[in-house]
Amino acid sequence: MGRPLFLNATEMVTFHVGKDGADETFTVHKESATFYSPVLKAAFDTGTRTYRLEDVRPNAFRLFIQWLYSGEFTTIHEADLATEDINSEKAVRIIKHCEDRDLDMVQLWLLAEKLKIPRLQNDVMHRFWEHFENQGEKHDGKFWSTKWIPYIYEEGRTAHDSPLRHLAVDFVLYEVYVNWPPEHPKHFPHQMLLELSAQVGLIPVEGDMTGREFTHTRVDRNYMVAEGEPWGEEEIELSNQL
Repeated sequence: MGRPLFLNATEMVTFHVGKDGADETFTVHKESATFYSPVLKAAFDTGTRTYRLEDVRPNAFRLFIQWLYSGEFTTIHEADLATEDINSEKAVRIIKHCEDRDLDMVQLWLLAEKLKIPRLQNDVMHRFWEHFENQGEKHDGKFWSTKWIPYIYEEGRTAHDSPLRHLAVDFVLYEVYVNWPPEHPKHFPHQMLLELSAQVGLIPVEGDMTGREFTHTRVDRNYMVAEGEPWGEEEIELSNQL
C-alpha cells in the first residue's frame, strides 16, 4: 500500500473523540484520513468536515493518528520488573499502564474494523503478540494484562468469530498461567469461558499407560484479516458523521 501524496495539504478534517466529558477534538489532513479508509472517504466526500467517534478513547485515537502519518504506532513496554515485587508501587503503576495500553490497542483494532482498514487491524495483532512474548520471556508471566478481555465481549462489540475473541481464547489457553483466572475472575466473562470450553478438546498423551494423561487440542486460528478487499458503496455506513 502506498502513501498519501498530500496534493492538497491544507484541507483538514476534524474528529470529535470520546464522550461523557472526556471527549477531545483532533484535526488531521483529509487526505491522510481518506487514503486508508473507504468509510472516511465516503463520509468526507459528501462535504462534511467533521466525524464523531464516541466509542473510542482519545488515547486510542492518538495511536490511530500516529499510524495514519507514519504507518506505525508506539506503545509502552513493561519496565524490567523481573525482580520487582508485584505489590510494589512501581509494579502497580506499570501494570495500570499496561492495562490501559492493551485496552487502547483493542479499541484501535475495533476502530480499524469499523473504518475498514484491515492493514491496521493486522498491525495491532502483531503488536499484541510482541507484548505477550515480551511478558512471557522477561517477566515469567507475573504481570499479565487480561483486563481487556471483558471489553471485547460486551454486547454488540464483537461477533462470535471475531479475531479478537480468538486471540482472547488462545491467550488464556496458551499463555496465561492456570492460577491467573481464579485470581482475576472479573477478567473472564461467561461467554468467553463457554467459547474456551467448546473449542478445546482433550486427546490422550501418546505412550501414557495410565489413561490419565491428556493434552489439549484446538483448531488453528488466524488472527489476521484479508487486506486489499474491494468495498462496495452499499457496505459503507455513515451513521457516525455529523
